[in-house]
Amino acid sequence: MKYTTLIFCVLGTLCANSQLKVTASSLAGYETNIYKSPSMLISDGEVLNESELFASSAYQDLILNSTYSKKWTNSLFKVSLNPQLRYYFSQENAKTSIVNARVKYAYNFSRTTKWENSLSYKVKSQNGQDLDANELSTPLGYNRWNFSSRFLMRFSKRNRSVFEFNYGNKTFDASESRQVAYNFYGLNFTTRKVKWKNGLLHSFGLNVAYSGREYNIQNIEEETNSKRNWDYINTSVFYKIPFNKKWNIEPQLEYEKRMDKTNNQFGYDEFSTSFKLKFKSKSFLFNLTPNFAYRAFDKLNTTGTTIQKLNYKYVRLNMNTSYKLNKKWMLTSRAYLISRNSNNNNINTTAYRSYHNNYFGLGLKFIF
Repeated sequence: MKYTTLIFCVLGTLCANSQLKVTASSLAGYETNIYKSPSMLISDGEVLNESELFASSAYQDLILNSTYSKKWTNSLFKVSLNPQLRYYFSQENAKTSIVNARVKYAYNFSRTTKWENSLSYKVKSQNGQDLDANELSTPLGYNRWNFSSRFLMRFSKRNRSVFEFNYGNKTFDASESRQVAYNFYGLNFTTRKVKWKNGLLHSFGLNVAYSGREYNIQNIEEETNSKRNWDYINTSVFYKIPFNKKWNIEPQLEYEKRMDKTNNQFGYDEFSTSFKLKFKSKSFLFNLTPNFAYRAFDKLNTTGTTIQKLNYKYVRLNMNTSYKLNKKWMLTSRAYLISRNSNNNNINTTAYRSYHNNYFGLGLKFIF
């Protein structure tokens, strides 16, 4: 917390520097079911319902975005720092602080080939457990670093393609019983074809990715270590359709497969569909992204009254808007919703259960 405050203060004193682009935002809103708890649970023989399980509260967001960039012949160097703080008025233990930092260097070999490298670091501080990852039940707080190297190429006049390599590490805050961390690596290829139609730019394309995670799980009580390896394959197709110069929509279909190389227990197949709806004018920006997904586990069974293969149905919604009041001030809003419907009806545990979480915030952004 003290480091986040220090960063806010230092960046505030640097705002007069013309080499920096800095914005500060403040949003007030309300979040329901902060810890993504199920709506019913039996604990120590007592039946608990939403009023006992849900932690909900009004909140205040403070967000600072700062970017320093320098261009010279064929090169771009950029440094960005983004601290965020969310304070819950009636759930003080749920407060969240996040710091994102990134260093990026890009070099243009030619008009059709660019090489980008970036090193990013993120640290998140928040109490509680992440119930969206019950296979490991990791804490919400963590620190993560990632190195990315990308080649952006054009194989033809209408083609845009990207080859990308990632490598990094994510270490979760230690719980009372264990410490979880993993190294990750990935290869990603995206290609799209663009075409002009009635003065509007259409594009459609394909994304293919392979990634892996190598977990190290330290049991603090028993002083033992265990390993876990998961591999992922992702493919998606998308089509960006402009209605006019202000409105466009981009539907997408995606398939993800997780392969559990350790004991073949936590593998799954997930199918999802989504679309991005965007409106942009000189003063108003609107982004809406709904997503619907179905995840079916290969081996993992439910633990309720009926035994069957575990599956989830997800509904996600993300909306961002901004309205430019003048050269310095913008009115902003953000809404987020996630709802997971699980076929596990075991009310004696929170693991692999259905839950619902949402929040909405409204605020102001100042451009220095």
